[in-house]
Amino acid sequence: MSGLGTRYIDDVLTFYANTTRFDTGVATDADAVPSYRVYEEETGTAILTGNMALLDSSNTAGFYSEQITLSAANGFEVGKSYAIYIAATVNSVAGAANHQLVIRKKPLSPTVEGRELDVTATGAAGIDWGNVENPTTTNNLSGTSVLLAAAAVQAIWDALTSALTTVGSIGKLLVDRIDAAISSRLAAGSYTAPDNAGIAAIKAQTDSLTFTVPGQADVNIKSVNDVEVIGTGAAGDEWGPV
Repeated sequence: MSGLGTRYIDDVLTFYANTTRFDTGVATDADAVPSYRVYEEETGTAILTGNMALLDSSNTAGFYSEQITLSAANGFEVGKSYAIYIAATVNSVAGAANHQLVIRKKPLSPTVEGRELDVTATGAAGIDWGNVENPTTTNNLSGTSVLLAAAAVQAIWDALTSALTTVGSIGKLLVDRIDAAISSRLAAGSYTAPDNAGIAAIKAQTDSLTFTVPGQADVNIKSVNDVEVIGTGAAGDEWGPV
């Protein structure tokens, strides 16, 4: 007897058998290929039967294998235990062995905030993965779980954050305020993708800023106390009021 452990429903299972001579213990091919019968717990009728086949016969002796699918169509059920009974005759002596296993349900995936999600479902019970890359789609899960699935929105936000923080204190203030607004929406259990066009317009303005000294924007003085300034500051063209 050998244990095959826990297997999942719909798994493909490969099992093996070795045949030897009873009198010498030497590995020997069976008189005929071994047969197998699969039983569910104490049910006396086999749910599956068949024959095994030699594996790598040119390099081994008495080594057989077979592959079956642990599906409902083949009679397998989640939570049930099974025995694979293998019978073979070697040198006119009959022998038998068995393997045991238990069938479990496949774990759901992926996991979001500790919850297992059925990826084959859509609507409230799962996620419509066809909309994952749509930045205008809001995917609401149970409670306050929110799937932010739009990679494009995240990329825009990362670029904007980098540009704004480069500006200095004003840019950082904008980032902090936007972060606070998003956090507030998430706490409420829903999220709407930002206005991408508006974000792009802001980024276009920040990208046009020049910084000869890091953190300080290069600017021109046009007026002081509402009085227009003239001159370039060069000799003979000093700065001054109009």
